[in-house]
Amino acid sequence: MEKAVIKKLRGLFSVMGAVFCAVMAMMICQTADAIYYNEKTATVDYDYQVTDSFEGVDAKYVLGYSDTGYYCCAGYVSRFYEEKFGVIVYNINIIEDKPSVYCFGKSAELREVKTPQPGDIMQDKDYSHVAIVKDCQGSTATLIEQNYKWKWNEQVYTVINRKVLTSNHYFYRLYINGVEQSLDLDTTKPVIANAGCENITGNGYTVTADISDNRAVASVKVSTYYKGDSSKAVTRVYKSAVNSLSHTVKVSDLGGKDGYYVTTITAEDEAGNNSEQVIRTYVDTTAPTISEAKVENITAKGFDISCNVSDKSGVSRVVFPTYPTKSGESTKKYAEGGFDGKKAEAYVSVDEHGAKSGEFTVKITAYDKYGNCSTKTVKANVKPATSVKVNKVSLTLNKGKSSVLTATMGGGSGLTDFVSWKSSDSKIVSVSKGKVTAKGVGKATVTAFTTGGKSAKCTVTVKGSIGDASVAAIKTQVYTGKAISPAPAVTYGGKKLTKNKDYTVSYSSNKAVGKASLKITGKGLYKGTKTVNFNIRPAVVKNVKVVSTGEKNVKLTWKKVTGADSYAVYRYNGTSKKWKRIKTVKTASCTDSGLAPAKGYSYKVKAIKKVSGKEYISADYSKIAKAVTKPKKASCTAKAADSGGISVSWKAVGGASGYEIYVSDNGNDFVKSAQVKSARKSAVLSGFESYSLKMVKVRAYKTVNGKTSYGAFSQAVMVIVK
Repeated sequence: MEKAVIKKLRGLFSVMGAVFCAVMAMMICQTADAIYYNEKTATVDYDYQVTDSFEGVDAKYVLGYSDTGYYCCAGYVSRFYEEKFGVIVYNINIIEDKPSVYCFGKSAELREVKTPQPGDIMQDKDYSHVAIVKDCQGSTATLIEQNYKWKWNEQVYTVINRKVLTSNHYFYRLYINGVEQSLDLDTTKPVIANAGCENITGNGYTVTADISDNRAVASVKVSTYYKGDSSKAVTRVYKSAVNSLSHTVKVSDLGGKDGYYVTTITAEDEAGNNSEQVIRTYVDTTAPTISEAKVENITAKGFDISCNVSDKSGVSRVVFPTYPTKSGESTKKYAEGGFDGKKAEAYVSVDEHGAKSGEFTVKITAYDKYGNCSTKTVKANVKPATSVKVNKVSLTLNKGKSSVLTATMGGGSGLTDFVSWKSSDSKIVSVSKGKVTAKGVGKATVTAFTTGGKSAKCTVTVKGSIGDASVAAIKTQVYTGKAISPAPAVTYGGKKLTKNKDYTVSYSSNKAVGKASLKITGKGLYKGTKTVNFNIRPAVVKNVKVVSTGEKNVKLTWKKVTGADSYAVYRYNGTSKKWKRIKTVKTASCTDSGLAPAKGYSYKVKAIKKVSGKEYISADYSKIAKAVTKPKKASCTAKAADSGGISVSWKAVGGASGYEIYVSDNGNDFVKSAQVKSARKSAVLSGFESYSLKMVKVRAYKTVNGKTSYGAFSQAVMVIVK
């Protein structure tokens, strides 16, 4: 092959040496444009190097002379036809004629063609070199070959996918039993699916993809460069079949800058078909910024830490690993904290570290969303008090008053402790910063305690004024002639007080009708006095009776009430539906005059005692006494009726419920013969003996609520019965 190349160039460059000719041959080979296969110069660096492959048949090169045998140009053609078509090719470049082929049991031959197709044999017209056609576009054929090489400065070179003009070469196609043979070419590109990036951090990321091909993936090339600088790309080629790609990109290999990184995945199958997919990935390599870190509120229990944290990609978390400085970082524990997007805060509890005092180290560590982290170290010195003392062990206050207690801590200077205050019963005593305020009567303990657990106590007694107590209203008492001593119900702040424990009671003016009083005197936790008044009234009037009624009056009597000096008489008003006081009398009787005839009336009575110009009246009414005034006197006429009867008539009496008719034989012994309702004004009496003499009279009556009152009889009328 080397001789053939030089022979072709010798006519044009007779004055140039063999080395210069080899260089020109390389340049000529690179002149034709690649269509499906890119033509490129490659180096042969070692024996048996695979420089190209077509349909699974590798082209292998050696560094030395190889005009015959396995690694010569004819060796590749023979191997290709045996593997792809099952025939033997021989007599290649032996004579100035096309090669020969043999197929067991079949007729095989090579026929010259002008337009080659993949798999055809190419032969130089000087019969010095053969190759296999990979592709043909127009007048240009692309070859795969062995032993097409030259040497320059001790380096062996070759051309992959060399392009040749079809008019300058012979091309042969295989026929078996007269049938044209062709390759089953793979023209389907590999498929790159689900391409993306995972585990993106400030250090880099992982490129993943699923890669498949209708036959087999021959290689996958992954090339990454920093934005706009593709000349410094980092490339890796995976030669074995890759179906599930997982490729790690280290940004440190590409300058380690913030920004976008461009990764190109190129998958190629054995036929040279390839697919490409580009992925742009942003990587932040800059750690968060921690500023204004500080320790505050140091106590024997712990301390607060805070700082500001910022990052252009966003802070993902801030942690606070803490340890006693003398114990070392291996004893660190993480304090619980929070981050609001700008400020991070945490509280360190020294108890969790098993240390009561000393220096603590906190290494504030902030992470961004890319895993970049920065650290800021702060220290806190914890020194608790050794004791605490309150200036008073006991204190007495009146309710509503205040007093200030002070607490002194022991342990020298530089203490990080502080004193807090607490009341055992905030309803009795409240305390704030040592100020004690009496809220309710009783006893409570006020404790001063340090955050380190030291404490001191003060017993506070709160006294109340009985004048602030609540006393339930004492109901009106009834005069008995003896001392009346009702028991008061006393409460203070909702608490019921106990007689003789919390207070005592004394009475005055509590025997006679009038105003009486009791005095409550505080005792124990209560001081002062409180006076409460109550009334003593006459007893309820009893035995109220109606003793007589007239047409316009009613007379009442009742039992005299001891201690009373007068009585109030009440009559019910049917119009207003109320009881109205109508008279005040000194005696135990009363006549109500000026009433309407034939009408019902109701009465009640109360007893009265006048003391210092004020009436004290019995708390309740007497029972009701009911009366009905008499109807007016009736007038009548009478006459004989047929068949032993008497016809009687009369004038209507206002308000009467009805009328009664009385008959007498002698004018003295009258007997009621009839009773009729008020709507009637006459009646006929019967059953009398004929020619007998009778005397007749009539009276009206009024019935109210079952109680009946009778009016005066009319004048008797004489009648002779027929």
